[in-house]
Parts: sequence; C-alpha cells; structure tokens
Amino acid sequence: MPCGAPTSEAQPKSDIDGSVDAEIIRSLREALQAKQSIDSPWAKCAKQAWDYEESVIRSWQEQINNWILIAGLISAALTVFVAPYYTSIQPNPQLDIIVAASARFLLTVDSQGYADAIDIRRTIDLSSPIDPTKAAVAGTVNILWISALILTLGVASTAISVNQWLYTFPRQDTELTRQSVRMWSFLRRGLMRWRVPVIINLLPIMLQLALSLFLIGLVQLLWTANKVAAYVIMVMVAVIVAVPIVTALIPSVSPDCPFKSPQAWWILRIWLLSISLAAVMCVTSYFLRYYRFATTLPSRLQWYVAAAKVANWRQFEDYAVRTKTAEEDDSVKLLMLAEADSVVMDESFLTSVVRPCLEQNKLKASQPVLLRILQHRAHDVESHTNGSQTLKWFSSEQDSTAIIAMGQLCLDMLYRHDVLRQDNREQGQIVQHLLYLIRAMPDSQSAKDVCSHAEARIRNHSLQWLSWINEQDIGKIRMCDLAIGAGRKRRLYSR
Repeated sequence: MPCGAPTSEAQPKSDIDGSVDAEIIRSLREALQAKQSIDSPWAKCAKQAWDYEESVIRSWQEQINNWILIAGLISAALTVFVAPYYTSIQPNPQLDIIVAASARFLLTVDSQGYADAIDIRRTIDLSSPIDPTKAAVAGTVNILWISALILTLGVASTAISVNQWLYTFPRQDTELTRQSVRMWSFLRRGLMRWRVPVIINLLPIMLQLALSLFLIGLVQLLWTANKVAAYVIMVMVAVIVAVPIVTALIPSVSPDCPFKSPQAWWILRIWLLSISLAAVMCVTSYFLRYYRFATTLPSRLQWYVAAAKVANWRQFEDYAVRTKTAEEDDSVKLLMLAEADSVVMDESFLTSVVRPCLEQNKLKASQPVLLRILQHRAHDVESHTNGSQTLKWFSSEQDSTAIIAMGQLCLDMLYRHDVLRQDNREQGQIVQHLLYLIRAMPDSQSAKDVCSHAEARIRNHSLQWLSWINEQDIGKIRMCDLAIGAGRKRRLYSR
C-alpha cells in the first residue's frame, strides 16, 4: 500500500464526521430561525393578541357556566310555584255539573213562582266559587310565572349553545407568524359581526327579568289573599328589584364606580347619546343660553360629549383618568404611590418602587407621599391639640427592614433640601420621624449607615433645637440614644 494513502477504515470515519457536522449546522440554523421568529414583531403581536383572546374566552366560559347553574336553580324554584298553581286554576268538571244543575234549579223555581225564589237564588250565588276578580288575578299571575319560567329555560338553552361555540373557537397556533395574526383578526371580526358578546351580555339581563316577573306575580297573588303580607313582601321585592336598576345607573354619572355590567354599559350609551343631543340643543336654544345654570351646564356636557366615542368600559375609564389627572396637582397625583404601599405593605416595595419614584419627582410632590407612607406604617400615632402628630416605631424584628428603608427615605428627603430651617414645618416633621425610626432600628450595618448619614447631614445644618446632637459622637454611641432628644425637639417645635 502506498505511503500516505487513506485506509478503508479512515474513509467511513470522515463521512461520519461530515454528517455530524452537517446535522449540527442544520440544528443551529433551525434554532437561530426559531429565535428570530420569536423575536419578530409579528410573533410578539400574535402572542399578545391570542393571549388576550384566550383570556376573554375563558372568562366567558366561566360566566356562562355560572349562569347555567343559576338558571337551573331559578327554574326549579319556579316549577315549585307554577305547577301546583296552574293545576288549581284548571276547569273542574264536577264543579261545572253542579253549576249547571243549580242553573236548571233556578229556572224551575222561577217558572213555578215560589215565594222563596229570591232567597234561594241569593244562597246559590253566594255559595258559587266563581269570582271574576280572583280569576283575572289568577290569569295574570299565571302569565307572569310561566313567562319567567320560559325566560329562564331560554337562558339555559342559549348558554349551552354559546358554550359550544366557545369550545370550538380555535386556540393559539404553535407557530407565531403573521399568518397567525391574520387568523386571529379574521376570527375576532367574526365574533363582533355576529354579536356574540351582545348575546352573552343578554343572558344575565334575561335572568334578572325572569326573577322580576316571578316576584311581581308573587306580590299580585298575595294582594288578593292577605294585603298585610302583600305590603311586607312588596317592600322586599322593591329593594331586590331596585338594586340592579340603581347599580346599572350609577356608573353613567360616576366613572370610578365598580358597578359595571352589560346593562350598565347600555344605559351609559343611551346616557351619552342623550347628553350629546342635549348639548346640541343647548347651543341652538336661545332659552338655555340665559338659563340660571347655563354657566355650568356646558362644562358638564362637554365631558360627556367628548366621552361619546368610547367603545368599551376600558376606554371610558382611561378617558376618565386622563381628564381627572389633568385637573390634579402633582402632589395629589403621586399620592397613589402611598395608596399602593398601604396595600402591598412589603419591605422591598419601599426600596425598589417608592424610593426611585420619589427621586424622579419634584420635592414638593414627594414630601406629602413620604409623610403618608410613614403615617400608615407607624406603630403608634399621637395626636396633639395643635393638630400635629408624633409617629412612633418600636424595635421589632418583623419590621426592622422596613424601618431602615423608611429611615433612608427620610434621609433622601433631607438631602434634597439645600438648607434645613427650624421654621419649616415639613422639614421638622421629617427630622422628627427620622429620630424615632433610628431609635427603633436594629444593631445592623445598614442601620449604622443610616445613622452615620443622619449625623453628617444634621452636623452640616446645626439647628437650635438639635444642638444636643453636636455635643455627642453619634457614630460611636448606641443608635437608640440618637432619639433621646426627640421629645425635647417636639416641645421646642410646638412652641
């Protein structure tokens, strides 16, 4: 064999290495394409659109399942009343025979000319069970109850059909491409075109209408039997019927009201349309121009006229927030941060959210927020006759991290002031709160850092009512001793 010639064993090995390299290259290429596909704008659009659609479909399915259950309960309750009552108003053949025999007897008595014919006729008339008033009431009650039962069964039938539509609604594609977005848009337009949301929103309204018809029929039935009981039941029914009506009207005049429902949305649309027409009449009417509240009416109408273009509750709420935010002061706008902290009540929220937000806003707007946060996180609050408050904290392992974070927030606020003045009320409050926070801090390095920065800041601005601090080496003494003069400072400040 010539020297350097490839052997037969080396040839298959090189082929295997070549095929492995080709497979690796192909896998890397597919992975790169998949990553580019995921990071593409159309892929992000498809994911967000399909995620939103699936959440809406899931919410509809949960609501429909609940309505089917409620419709079944109402149908069962209606059947208990309708079945016996409907049987009681059916014609009685035996009673018809008795009435016919009585009529023949009266004819015989009249024809014979008996003297007691009038008394006999009166006796038969009084004993007759037929009462036209009760018969009319029975017919009305029967109509109301059967109508309520039909509406309830209609809700159950429609809900089952809608549930089937939603279960057959396509789910998100595995490949997030532009074609996936096109498919979502096609299906979304179909839902809107065939009024599927409107059909779903009609179901609870039909249930409430069925319940109202049943209650009205019950009051009418009791009215003929016992008026005292009817009055009591009427008050209860009025309250039950008034609740959904009033709660559907309030969101139209109060955008922040949480009583938002499909019927409330329709009432809002009617209200906005009416306001728009009234605005046109207000502009064109000579009488309304000189009416006594003509100066305020246009400003009230203008808000609703501009809101007439909203298409759903989300847009209506966004419009209300934008207009309200434009009228508020910066300090009022930032108070929502303190409100969020009162709900979260987490130590990391102070450092990761509150501190950066306060640093990004103006000092005048940040100080009221810090004072509000300190107030609802304080362990004890002492109110004084002059209207001031003393916030106190106690040493607690549970709140040690939050106490150090609040002390750092107070220091940040003091460092943003160019000069500390004794007659500045807000500065005095922050210093006072800082002293009580330092007293409650644990013996840790982070607390010592806060103490050291507080010493440096206060020494740079020697105030008359904090002169006791300059006589001591704050960095070496126990941190709780730093707040010894807090009570003295408060007495001087109250003067």
